[in-house]
Order: sequence, then structure tokens, then C-alpha cells
Amino acid sequence: MLSSPFISNLQVLPLCLIFAFCLCVAAITTTTIMATSIDDEAKALHNSQWWNGSPISNISNHCEWTGITCDANARIIQIAPPFNTIYVGDKFGKMNFTAFPNLVYLSLVGIGLSGNIPSEIGMLSKLTNLDMSYNHLTGELPVFLVNLTQLDLPDISSNNFTGAIPDQLIKSLRKLSILDLSGNNFNGSIPWSIGEMINLTQLNLHSNFISGQLPSSLENLTQLLALEIGQNSIDGVIPYQPKNLKKLVTLDLSFNKFNGSIPWTLGQMTNLTYLYLYSNSVTGQMPSTFRRLTNLVDLDVRANQIGGLIPLEIENLKNLVSLDLSRNSLIGSIPSTIAHLTKLEYLELSRNYLIGSIPSTIAH
Repeated sequence: MLSSPFISNLQVLPLCLIFAFCLCVAAITTTTIMATSIDDEAKALHNSQWWNGSPISNISNHCEWTGITCDANARIIQIAPPFNTIYVGDKFGKMNFTAFPNLVYLSLVGIGLSGNIPSEIGMLSKLTNLDMSYNHLTGELPVFLVNLTQLDLPDISSNNFTGAIPDQLIKSLRKLSILDLSGNNFNGSIPWSIGEMINLTQLNLHSNFISGQLPSSLENLTQLLALEIGQNSIDGVIPYQPKNLKKLVTLDLSFNKFNGSIPWTLGQMTNLTYLYLYSNSVTGQMPSTFRRLTNLVDLDVRANQIGGLIPLEIENLKNLVSLDLSRNSLIGSIPSTIAHLTKLEYLELSRNYLIGSIPSTIAH
């Protein structure tokens, strides 16, 4: 408590001087806090030992370090070492991420991260971009990532994560536009809650060990441009609901265990450019509605059990560059209408039950 003489003297000062005095004290306090925070950020970078072996040794100019970006107040807002410029390894956990409350962009692509994701990352409440792809991270996806409610672009592809895709995490990150979990060791089924991520434009679960059937909730992802779930163990029939995914450009269901026939509703997805259904157990005939897929550049349905004739309507696919119908049970002759596909560069029809000769119009 202030002494009485000081209070007495302060009371006789003009009001403007008292106000100026308070502003001065506040400014000094704010400057001290800011300086301490900036210093903590610099020390956190230095103590992480990530930049060991680099020529940088002066922490006073940490905003100029490779991969570091600061705002006008010298606060770190981005940590993004260029691919293969540093090697972190098991020093991932040495970084004190709590020292960077203003961080919005964290890109740690291909810098040798190993071990689990540090829990402190879950405290970066302003983070919008998170990319830890092409590393050696292990363990299950941590639930603390649900705290990153501003996150828009997470990419943890090409690591060694295991376990099921956490339903709680999917429900909490509904604003995501891109979700890339490919190239890991995730198992279990695709959570039903994936259909609540209505802003998704890209969903990539390729190259995991995901099983079960596709959830019908996928029909809610009406903004989806790319659905890539190839190289898993997903079974059941290809559902009819993709008719609602009319913006899809890429659909990759390859290397799974799908059975039954190709739904005619795929023909309603007229923006499709890349369609991969190969290496499944699909039966039946190619639907005539495929004639509507005039934007297709690459159609690959090889290694299935598709029978019947090659549909004459295939001539409508004027933009096809690559067509692979091999290793199926197709019968009849090769339609001469294939010659109308003037952009076609690759055609594979081997290992079917086709008869007759190759039309001279395409035998070149």
C-alpha cells in the first residue's frame, strides 16, 4: 500500500500529469511483457536444437532464421523450414510450442520428425495450417488436436500413425476444407461423422488399412472435389449416394474389396475427370450412363469381373487420354467407335474374352 505522504502529494498534482504517469507505467509494463515474450520465442527456437549444425547462432535475429516468419511486432507467426533443410529426428519434443501463442502456420514437411506429436501443439489456438507430412511420426492421432478449432488445412500424410481415425477429432474439426490422412497405418472404419465435415473439398485416406463399408453420410459432402480412398480394405457395394457428389473431379476407389455392380448414378457425376475402380471385385456391366462423363481423362477399371460388351457409347468420352479395361470378363468385339476417341494415348484391353480382330481404325 502507498504511504500517506505519497498519496497526499499525488492528490495535488494536476489530473493530466496523473493520467500521463499512468500511461507511462502501462507502456513500460506492456513493453516488458512483449520483450519477455519475444525473448522466450527466441530461446525456444534455440533450445529446440533443431538448427544445430546450421551457421545461425545469434538468437537476437531469430526472425531471420531459415523457415521463421515474424509479424511487425517480431512475434513468430510461421515456422516452416524448407523440405530437407534441417533434420529434427527425436528432437521434435524439445521444441517448446507454448512459447508461440501467435503461431498460425506450422509446416514441418520432410524434416525427419519421429515419435509422437507433442501435446503442446494442441495449445496453439490460432493455428490455421498444420502440415507434418512425409515424416516418421507414430502412435495414434492425439485427441488434443480437437482444440485447434481454427484449423483449416491439416496434412499428416506419409507417416506411421496407427489406430482408428478418432470420431471425436472429426466432429471437432468440422470447418476443414482438406483432410489428408493418406500413407499411414490407420485401421477401423471411416467414421460416420465424416459426413458432418460439409466444407470438405478434398478427402484423402489412400494407402491405409481402413476396412468396413463406406458410410452413407458421405453424400453430405456436396463440396467435395476429390475422394481418394484407394489401397485399403473397404468392402461392400459401391453406394448409390455418390450421385450427390456432383462436383467430384477425382474418384479413386481402387485396390479395395468392393463388389456388386457399378452404380448407374456414377454417370450423374459429370465433372469427373479421373475415375479409378481397378483391383476390386466389381461385377455386372459398364453402365450406359457413363456416356455422360464427357470430362473423363483417365478411366481405369482393370482387374475386376466386369462382363458384357464394351458399350458403343464410349465414343462420347471425347477427352479420354487413358482407358484401361483389361483383366475383366468383357465379351464381343472391340467397337470401332473407340477410334472416335481422338485424344486417346493409352488403351489396354488384354485378358478379356474379346473376339474378332482389332479394328483397322485403331490398329496403329
